[in-house]
Amino acid sequence: MRGRWLFRGVAGLTTALLAVTGATMAAAATSERVAGGDRYSTAVAVSKKVSPGVVGTVFVANGDRYPDALVAGSAAGAYGYPLLLTGRDAIPQPVRGELERLDPGVIVVIGGEDAVSGAVEEQLWDYATVTRIEGKDRYSTAAQISQWAFKPNPKVAYLALGTSFPDALSAGVAGARNDGPVLLTARNALPPETAQHLADFTPDRIVILGGPNAVTEKVATEAAKYAPVSRLAGADRFGTSAAISEATFTTASTVVIASGTTFPDALSGTPLAAKLRAPVLLVNSDSVPASICTEIRRLAPTKVIGLGGASAVSDATLNRARDCATPPTMAPNPAPTPTVGPTAPPQSSGS
Repeated sequence: MRGRWLFRGVAGLTTALLAVTGATMAAAATSERVAGGDRYSTAVAVSKKVSPGVVGTVFVANGDRYPDALVAGSAAGAYGYPLLLTGRDAIPQPVRGELERLDPGVIVVIGGEDAVSGAVEEQLWDYATVTRIEGKDRYSTAAQISQWAFKPNPKVAYLALGTSFPDALSAGVAGARNDGPVLLTARNALPPETAQHLADFTPDRIVILGGPNAVTEKVATEAAKYAPVSRLAGADRFGTSAAISEATFTTASTVVIASGTTFPDALSGTPLAAKLRAPVLLVNSDSVPASICTEIRRLAPTKVIGLGGASAVSDATLNRARDCATPPTMAPNPAPTPTVGPTAPPQSSGS
């Protein structure tokens, strides 16, 4: 009897330890990389995850310049359309192959002919009907995209610096989730095209992205003529990325990380992040800023997806972001260890 009792006690303790270990292992996040040999092939790799089958509409933007694709991400993400990148004067071969696979009915070219040439537009007609959204400059193009993609009187419109890309990179997913456009501004003045669009579109509120060094208080005052204004900003581009995520997500099963020092991967990755209901968080190629690690830990995702090759997001950075997602495990307070030894045999009750 004593032997059976000892076996049951040891077996029960072992089962409990295995259960605790299993729970700890289940809490660990996984990581995945979505990448190609260059920015165009990475956009294709992202597109395949956004649309595994054929799709009705595809966005195409210049892969060497950010302003047009910067504001197209929220529109593409809102509708679940892939965003492919092209050269100004030639369509990369991987993009051609992806257009054949997607077999779209419509291709939406973003920007004027200085961004995507007439020759490229003519070639795109081989794959689908082509329409172009353009304005006289990046500010009016952003307004045109907003008018094409979103209904008037949106709940929110995001306003980002049009001469730099970091603050707007994380905003595309926020715009897609909240059905609001990403509009562009100059640092010290609200462009007339942006001001007119805000007047016509009447958003419920306007959110400025980045601190006063990016978009000044003068612009905030001008924007406040059209709707109440607030600001999402951190100490740097990474802190602003974390602030946008925190304002948009209470939790997320997946987070997407991308380089905060280059723009192509985050641009094409916005529709994928929108599909996964995941924020786009910015990192250095060789490190995860503390503000980003804190935000990943708050979201508690089970997967971290890195966009682009190792030169954009290194293996060490992807692994570090994954570790940020895994809650630290604390050893339980040690309980007294029972001593298992010989015991006296039961007393006989016989006479």
